[in-house]
Amino acid sequence: MAIAIAVIIGIGGTFAVVPAMVGSFWMLANLAPVSFSGAELGVAPMLPVALIALFHIRRVRSACGTQITVRNIRVFAALSILVPVLLTALAWLVLWDASKVYDVAPPNILLALGVTVVLHAVIFIAGLGPKVWRALLLRRGMPTWPVEAARLAGRFVRWMLLAGLVAVVLQLLLNMGAVGDAYSIAPDLAGRLGLTLLSILYLPNLAAGGAAVLLGSEMSLGDASASLFAVTNANLPPLPVLAAMPHSALPFGEVLLVVPVGIAVFTVYRFITARTFVEAPVFTALGAGAFAAVLGLLVSWAAGGTLGYYGSTGPLPWLTPLLYLCWIVVPSAVVFFWAGRAGQKVTETMAEEEKGDLDPEDSAGPGASADPAETVDADSTEDAGDTDDADADDAEGAVGAAGPDTAVEDADPDDTDVEDTDTASDTDDPDGADTAAATELDETESEDDAEDAPEETEATDDPAEGPDPADPTAHGAGDEDDDGTDGTGEESRK
Repeated sequence: MAIAIAVIIGIGGTFAVVPAMVGSFWMLANLAPVSFSGAELGVAPMLPVALIALFHIRRVRSACGTQITVRNIRVFAALSILVPVLLTALAWLVLWDASKVYDVAPPNILLALGVTVVLHAVIFIAGLGPKVWRALLLRRGMPTWPVEAARLAGRFVRWMLLAGLVAVVLQLLLNMGAVGDAYSIAPDLAGRLGLTLLSILYLPNLAAGGAAVLLGSEMSLGDASASLFAVTNANLPPLPVLAAMPHSALPFGEVLLVVPVGIAVFTVYRFITARTFVEAPVFTALGAGAFAAVLGLLVSWAAGGTLGYYGSTGPLPWLTPLLYLCWIVVPSAVVFFWAGRAGQKVTETMAEEEKGDLDPEDSAGPGASADPAETVDADSTEDAGDTDDADADDAEGAVGAAGPDTAVEDADPDDTDVEDTDTASDTDDPDGADTAAATELDETESEDDAEDAPEETEATDDPAEGPDPADPTAHGAGDEDDDGTDGTGEESRK
């Protein structure tokens, strides 16, 4: 609304067009096309969409809080999608009514609702965070390698988009003459500022196209197209940022294929060195490729569309996702296979790296795992380090992630109770209102405490079993419960 009013004041228009402008802005913010004067604007600027997506992702993560149940997740997911869908329907009705007076036309209603559902579903999925998704998978008894694969793919796609942005900036610096020619159409300072603002808004679109070109795909803008192997020159809209489109073949363009290779190797190397264990390395590599292809398809779709009379614009929609898949699967498979052949233990874990203060190996003990009855800390952008026992002599290194029957809650000095999974499972709500699984250990908890945690739930079955006399932490001042029992579940004996 504020943007529409500012635009109207700037151009000296009447406030009667405010509803139509607000509806158009909402459609573009949700990647839905809008028609003006008979020309369809299907290429929405990605910068506002990216900022809105980041805001909603943080909002979802904040709304989940430190405790979230499965029922709450379902309700929140429905609201996160239904509310934008209702607003899109309202914006469509506003544009439909305004089309009778102004030269504007609403998009196809099914297309507008569909892209709104897809966009906000992706935002909600990303907003839950890897910790919640790992807990949900463990609650169902499923492996957690899809979470790790998605994280690996996300990092690779982000690095490629950054490389595409760098390529666009370098190309703009090389074509400063074309940039100056684009500004020549602006009669005054206000026009130049408008062109500059519009170029900034569309800069992420060009970055997505630059990433596709570096992967070996093609970026098109109407009849013009560019790739590492060939360039087709054509008339372009007078926008300064479009000077990044090459006008001639790139010299030694094939050499730039080392960029995705280097980024893929770097990403996989950092991924595996930050972890003591990796679950199902082969499936993680294949899953990373699948997730990278999906992300590449979504980015290509968001960056492209129909640009008025110029026609189709954006990265090649069918080739770009395949290249994202190939460039991450091959190095991932090679590195993970090498790690397995080297005899490294490979199972499920996540290294907690919060501002470099937490060591990945200290984030969880060897016996710690997620309990489907525990709560989820969804505020952190990184996962707690849940490590399952694995066979170190496994030549292939592939061990399924099967969590033990116990779990340890947060190391709160006032709450050191340990719940049994079987007991918690009997209280599950049949409608799915079970509490999502997770576990988070305090940074100051020692490895011996973590190893003793699973034994605490078994102590009630074997009263003869007591704390290890050799363990100095077994009789710590803070290990006794309020009911007079120590950490082993037995009554403390003087």
